Amino acid sequence: AVTSEGGGVAGLKRTHLGIPEAVFVEDVDAFMKKPGNETADMVLKRLDEQYQKYKFMMLEYDIDEAQSLLENLSTATRNLESTEEDLDFLRDQFTTTEVNMARVYNWD
Repeated sequence: AVTSEGGGVAGLKRTHLGIPEAVFVEDVDAFMKKPGNETADMVLKRLDEQYQKYKFMMLEYDIDEAQSLLENLSTATRNLESTEEDLDFLRDQFTTTEVNMARVYNWD
């Protein structure tokens, strides 16, 4: 990860469509010892600024890409509904079979 000259909180790489990738902080003690991370308040302020930038990031698509994406969403939604119905049916079959097994087991 590339650290910023502001002390390493940014620690961002630009990888996906120019959107900076946030680096996960595994070792907080080591992270806080980096230059520019003198106080938790400073670090939290920079992390909050980074968070706010992600929060308001907008993705842009041309009209053809957007239409294709919406068509894919519609198809995926129909497939999901069908899959959920199949899953409900299978759950009912499991329950019925388990009850039948218990009844036969307890029959003798």
